[in-house]
Formats: sequence, structure tokens, C-alpha cells
Amino acid sequence: MIIVARFMSSMMMHLNVEPEIRAGLMLAKYVVNHPNRFKGVYMKNSMGEYDIHYSRLIPPLFIALS
Repeated sequence: MIIVARFMSSMMMHLNVEPEIRAGLMLAKYVVNHPNRFKGVYMKNSMGEYDIHYSRLIPPLFIALS
């Protein structure tokens, strides 16, 4: 009988948590696919070309995953 209760509670937990995890993964995908939307990611190098500084994408990525 205890196994049935554990199974039911685990299913309810997964149903409650899944939308939040899905939203976080969609935000993380947005961060990776649109780096130009974040301030300070593109910077000019000595040749006058723009480089992407991936270290500046880490904070929004961790916020999305949290």
C-alpha cells in the first residue's frame, strides 16, 4: 500500500514541476540563440571586428536554468 502512495506522490510532483523546467529550458535556449539581445556581449577587438564574449552570457544562462 505504501508503494502506491509513493508512486502517486511522485507522479503529482512531476506534473507540478515539469512546466517550470520546460520554461527554464526555453529561456536558456533563448539566451544561447540570441546573444545579441544582451548588453556587453559583443565587443570590438583590435582589428575592428566584433567578438562574442561568452563569459557575459553565463549569468543570464544560470538565471534561466535556476
